[in-house]
Formats: sequence, structure tokens, C-alpha cells
Amino acid sequence: MSDDRLKYIEVIGDGASGAGEDRAETLRAAFQAARRNAEVLAEEAGVRITGVQQIAEVASDGEPGTRDRARYRVRFGIEPAVSASGRAGFQASE
Repeated sequence: MSDDRLKYIEVIGDGASGAGEDRAETLRAAFQAARRNAEVLAEEAGVRITGVQQIAEVASDGEPGTRDRARYRVRFGIEPAVSASGRAGFQASE
């Protein structure tokens, strides 16, 4: 099998729900939160983030019909930063 298979870290970021310009700010805040979480995971795994592959809004955990928080699933591509032996305990999704 090829080592060119797609590998990624997927995290959830959230922010206060809004509309219009507020919605754009919510997306930026959620993305930044997701990126910080992904960077921590990547460092622990001995890999580095290569870029964003996908951003998707996910359903809120709140009561039906309420949207006090907006949640986004962000998928970041990764590549090895160190040898495989330095990544013990980490398995990338394929």
C-alpha cells in the first residue's frame, strides 16, 4: 500500500451562535479554537499540520430549536514531523 494515503486530525471548535457578521466571527473563533486543539494533538503525536481539508457545521448539543452555540468540525491534514518510533500510541485516520 502507498504511504500517500490521506491522514488527518479532526477536532471540534465552537463559539457563540450569531448571524451575518456575527456568524463570520463565530466561524473564525471556532476555527481558531479547533486549530489550537489540533496543534496540541499534533505535537503530542509527533506530526505537523499541513492545512485545512474540511470545515463542517455540526448539530448543537442544546435543546432542539435552540442554537446558542455554533459547532464546527475541522479536519487538518498532517505529515510526519519525526520518525515513526517517536509517535508511539498515535494512529492517524486513513
